[in-house]
Amino acid sequence: MKDYYLKPSTDAQMLQVYKEINFKEHGVESRYHYYDVEYDKNNKKDMKHLNVFIIPHSHDDPGWLKTFEQYYDQDVSSILYGALNYLTKNNSMKFVYVEMSFFELFYSTLNVQQRENVKKLLKENKLEIITGGWVMSDEANSHFVSQIIELFEGHEFVKNQLDYIPTNHWSIDPFGLSPTMAYLIKQCGFKHMAIQRVHYMVKQYFAEKKLFEFQWRQLWSGGYGNQNNDTDIFTHMFPYNSYGSKETCGPDKEICEDISRKIFDGYKYFASDVKINDVIKKDAEVLADQFRKKSLLFRGSNIFIPVGDDFTYKKNEEWSNVYDKYRIIMNEINNNKELNMKVQFGTLNDYFKENDKEIEKNKIKMPIVSGDFFTYSDGNEDYWSGYYTSRPFYKRFDRVLMDILRSAEIVYSTVLSKIESDKEKLFLEYIDYNKLVYA
Repeated sequence: MKDYYLKPSTDAQMLQVYKEINFKEHGVESRYHYYDVEYDKNNKKDMKHLNVFIIPHSHDDPGWLKTFEQYYDQDVSSILYGALNYLTKNNSMKFVYVEMSFFELFYSTLNVQQRENVKKLLKENKLEIITGGWVMSDEANSHFVSQIIELFEGHEFVKNQLDYIPTNHWSIDPFGLSPTMAYLIKQCGFKHMAIQRVHYMVKQYFAEKKLFEFQWRQLWSGGYGNQNNDTDIFTHMFPYNSYGSKETCGPDKEICEDISRKIFDGYKYFASDVKINDVIKKDAEVLADQFRKKSLLFRGSNIFIPVGDDFTYKKNEEWSNVYDKYRIIMNEINNNKELNMKVQFGTLNDYFKENDKEIEKNKIKMPIVSGDFFTYSDGNEDYWSGYYTSRPFYKRFDRVLMDILRSAEIVYSTVLSKIESDKEKLFLEYIDYNKLVYA
């Protein structure tokens, strides 16, 4: 019985993985089977055909250096209006979005036709709401009740107002990942998740073992070894150090950063006599090489490339530059049969749908991982653990506020269910759910 609970059947149990990794070698960037991956460039036609999904995204913190309202007014409003306008006018462009606290505020400002356009974009899978929670929840300090409530708040809005049900989770900025969140997401009916901030030496280990896509299994779920344990959720771990497009195209950060900058700037910093399309076509070959190298870290023939960063797409030219320049790159790669590759805009759902087909068709056995991904470090001994105990007043205030907020929701709902007489209906003027949403 003891082994049943402590030793689920896994390919990697994180408690054991942490024992195997020599963390004393911090600061020494190991590149074995990771950043140094290579392939026979004269034999690309005989390699697996590669499907590459370009996923435009914007990571919008509801709270960081500005207040929630300042972020919406100064940054997020233009991002979401830009998404609505650009996706409506351009058939092949796609976009994914997470933070429903911002999206609900944006949606409240739209007229009837604009709201219908949003729903149409969702139905056509040009816009995908991923996770659909009120925020992208922290996974270290947050109480599980708070995590459930922020998911409920977002999902209630998405279902009631947009008639939409998210199926894919996106957790790219919490500083470490908890199996509790994975369990909650699975209980919400989600099928897949994508995660990012994991210790850089754990990623080195995962690269060597080809574990960047796995079934995340709860530690307590038992050791029978079946591939369809009821706590398993398919998980994609970003292989490199950031979710920003300056580091997501492949193993060479300098190449990713250079080409990302040129795309978002529209290749405008070139002399007038330079043929821009020739420069882009040359970059397409370089990008194709990065895509191919990135694919070597995975077991299948599908990869996705996140294109965006913190508060990206505030300017209209960012939308047009990414769309126009990537279309040239796509045409160049797709029409070159020697590259044996197809590149297209996509959502996270597009990627997972294609990936699931390949896994089922080729009967690819996905590795099973259990445990957590704490404590996070992005280099040397820079452990992101201070926030576990810093600002204790705010941590205490958060718990007290959540208690009061939940109590208010219960009281409001109870009163509404009991009102019968006209006299009792006078209480309705004191009941304002919008104030609870704002809280």
